[in-house]
Amino acid sequence: MDDTDDRTKRIDGKITVADHTAGLESQKIPDDSSSVTASELLSFKITPVGENATTTQIIISLSDIVGFVSGDVSTAVITRDDNANGDIGAGETTTIGGTGVVNITGVTGVITFSVSSTLTTTTVNYILSGDLSNISNGDTIGFQLMGADVSSTGQTSIQGITGSGSNTKVKHARVSLYGGGGG
Repeated sequence: MDDTDDRTKRIDGKITVADHTAGLESQKIPDDSSSVTASELLSFKITPVGENATTTQIIISLSDIVGFVSGDVSTAVITRDDNANGDIGAGETTTIGGTGVVNITGVTGVITFSVSSTLTTTTVNYILSGDLSNISNGDTIGFQLMGADVSSTGQTSIQGITGSGSNTKVKHARVSLYGGGGG
């Protein structure tokens, strides 16, 4: 005998954040430069599971900050990496969330993106790029996305979705170069 069930069951979606398919971004601040422009600073992927989701906010965490203030990080944008090769190519122009709002206080901070984007149940790779200015020897800044900082609503359940996971933090630094003395 086959059992039947006529109860309604709710399936809640999930959002998972992880490292980009192509891996991590490399160190982007040259030892002899006081600024970088449109530099690819962080790469990550977001995977909705169980249902499509509408994402409304993404907050990138900043940490290990030495020498940077809010105005030194600008033109921050998140671009979809359609071919998942870890580089923003000439044809990859789809951005989400416009230009992020940077807020640095002491050694931590955030870049907040107000998003209106639908994520289907397919993994999507993204790259955060931006300008860094007023860089001096010894300056550092770390970037990371935590799943809990991706605000989404399930399109079927109409329920808030709490993200999980994170990508590996990427730290950029201008190395201090000190000359040695004789002795």
